[in-house]
Amino acid sequence: MRIQNIFLCWILFVLSVTVFAQSTNYDWNNMIGFACFKNARTTISVRHIEVLIKQKDFDSIKILMNSPIPAIKYLSVKTCEILERKGMIQFSTVEREVVNEIKKSKGIIYVCSGCTEIESYTLVQLFADNSISLNKVVVDWVDECLKNKSTH
Repeated sequence: MRIQNIFLCWILFVLSVTVFAQSTNYDWNNMIGFACFKNARTTISVRHIEVLIKQKDFDSIKILMNSPIPAIKYLSVKTCEILERKGMIQFSTVEREVVNEIKKSKGIIYVCSGCTEIESYTLVQLFADNSISLNKVVVDWVDECLKNKSTH
């Protein structure tokens, strides 16, 4: 009876991992997440921009608006718009045109929304709908990054 219980528990564990685990069919370089994976780490795109914010290297963040990766484009534009509202940067005419083009883009971004759920949005959706939770999280994240200095 004890062996049957152990076997049953093992089967349930294996099933739960396969049913609830995130798919690996996503481009992890194009993923935005603030507490992902088993160590609740940020994704690559978030870490990349975060270092630049903490170093106050805002020119590099502007340059990243030209990235081929939609997640980097989104984070760089949102970050720069927040910095602009705070009076920390200004967009040139060319940069403003780049921002406007990005906001019309149909590039897809994947958003980690917990261990069992990944959502996807186009850039145009994210910039058109401020009620999407990612937009609110990014504002808080940028504010927190500005408070902390880089340790790199």
